[in-house]
Amino acid sequence: MTTPESGRRSTVRARLVLTVLTGLGIAVAGLLVQFAADPTKFGVFPLGIVFIVVAAAIVWLARRRRPAPLTGAAIAAWITFGGFTTGELGRNLTSGDVATAAGNVVMMIGLLLAFVTAVSAVALPASILTSVPGRRG
Repeated sequence: MTTPESGRRSTVRARLVLTVLTGLGIAVAGLLVQFAADPTKFGVFPLGIVFIVVAAAIVWLARRRRPAPLTGAAIAAWITFGGFTTGELGRNLTSGDVATAAGNVVMMIGLLLAFVTAVSAVALPASILTSVPGRRG
C-alpha cells in the first residue's frame, strides 16, 4: 500500500531519474554535433554514444532501484575524467572549429546535469524528496 508521502517521494525521484536521462540525451546530442563537425575523429561512429545509451538503458530499466541513477553519474564521471586526463576535452574546447567546441560544451552540460541529478536522486534524504513547497509538517 502506498501512502501519499511515498507517492510524492516516488514522483520526485521519478523526475530526478528522468532528468538524469535528459542529461545523458543532451550529452549524446553534443557528441552528434562533434561527429557532424569532424567525422574523421571518430571513425565509423562515436563509441561514446554507445556507452551513454547503454548507461541510459540501465538507468531506465532499473529505475525502481535507488542506486540505478548512479550508472548515469558513473558514465558522466568516466567521460569527463577521461576527457580531462587525455587532454582531448581541452583540445576540443579550444579547437578552431566552432561546431566541435560547441558540441563539447553541449556534451559537458548534459554530463554535468546527469551527474548532479543522479547523485541527488540517490543521496537526498527522503524528507527532502517528500517536502512540498508551501506546506508544513
